[in-house]
Amino acid sequence: LSTDRLIRAGRGASDDRPLAVYAKENGAFQLKGVDVRASALGLTLAMSLADARAMQPKLEAIEAEPEEDARILDHIAAWCERFTPVVALDPPQGLFLNITGCAHLFGGEKKLRAEIVARLHAQGFGARAAIAPTPGAAWAFARYGTQQTQERNDLADALASLPAEALRLDPDAAALLRRLGLKTIGQILKAPRSAFTARAGERAMLRLDQALGRTQEALTPRRPAPPVFALRRLLEPIFTADAVLQVTQDLCGDVVEKLDLRGAG
Repeated sequence: LSTDRLIRAGRGASDDRPLAVYAKENGAFQLKGVDVRASALGLTLAMSLADARAMQPKLEAIEAEPEEDARILDHIAAWCERFTPVVALDPPQGLFLNITGCAHLFGGEKKLRAEIVARLHAQGFGARAAIAPTPGAAWAFARYGTQQTQERNDLADALASLPAEALRLDPDAAALLRRLGLKTIGQILKAPRSAFTARAGERAMLRLDQALGRTQEALTPRRPAPPVFALRRLLEPIFTADAVLQVTQDLCGDVVEKLDLRGAG
């Protein structure tokens, strides 16, 4: 996201040099973002800036601007509200879209996903998207999955082949799994829970349960969806069940019309 933002603003190298964004961490400058060209040349996130420049002397390196990255992510989130009113930020460079009840308005889930990605690409943003029953699974598939993994019917089976990092683990939890020799989600699924007594291990189990839908994960929308309501003022009170049902039907028709205009489910 950071390099895409710079390129869109005309701040990237004009001679097709690779572009990277760096920041100071643990006393050393590390890469925090690389563009497509830099990635193709072997530069990766968390690589030291010195090593990156040794590998690619022509590298264009720009210091990170987290505030600007957060601002552009929020702008993208606002743009995504045309697809669903429930958009949650997942910093530093992710979004969750709850499309429950909305996909049919765009021709189905696959067409909706394709449209979002294509339109973001057209605006100069590299993007990957996945649709899944849970936020954790969607996060994993978008970053580590393939078309084949997403097409499997069983969620646990689809997640099993992905690396353990697909569970959104913090460094402590990831380090614990490495010490236990657990490299994939499938290996974690088969491991006894008694091995995860440490706090970091409990965190890994929570993320696993969230991805599988065993534990609910609440998303905090970027902003609450405005309410949709319908109102009828009657000259006289109504008392019969038939009259109440008729007015209710009319009110529902008003609500449906407002939802259609908003493009909401």
